[in-house]
Amino acid sequence: MSIIFGKKAKKKSINLALILFVLIFTLGAMGAGYAAWTQKFTVRANITTGQLQIKIRDAVLENSAGHESLSFTAHRDDGVVEKMEMNVETYSNPYQAVIVFTVENTGTVAAACRGLTKDAYPEITMEIMEAPDIIVPGATEQIKVKISGSYCYNLNFSAILQFEQALHAK
Repeated sequence: MSIIFGKKAKKKSINLALILFVLIFTLGAMGAGYAAWTQKFTVRANITTGQLQIKIRDAVLENSAGHESLSFTAHRDDGVVEKMEMNVETYSNPYQAVIVFTVENTGTVAAACRGLTKDAYPEITMEIMEAPDIIVPGATEQIKVKISGSYCYNLNFSAILQFEQALHAK
């Protein structure tokens, strides 16, 4: 009787191995078929979200204090201020000047003035006194900047008004 049970166990083991083999083969064939049906593709796109462009149309000395003499000139090229010259002669400390910049948004997105950077001269400080929250495309607005300084001699420096896209127009 043990011979009979031994043969049955061997026969069941062979049947189970055959079923597993067929199942694995079938799943592999299904995977290969699915892979043959999928397709790789490439998307090529050119996306334009807008243009941020600010032009400084004018720069005017609004007021000044604490100096013996002061001259101010805004140099324009094709209607855009490219450079300013301010010569201050003073014997007092500190002196100050307020310059009003007239800026125009010639881009296609709303812009905002987010700051001012200048060379790292501690003798000169610059700060934005007034600026609009948003400059919509086509609009012209004014930005007031205060320049103050202490004792220095023949100091040349540069400064940049920083603009970025305004995300929410009011």
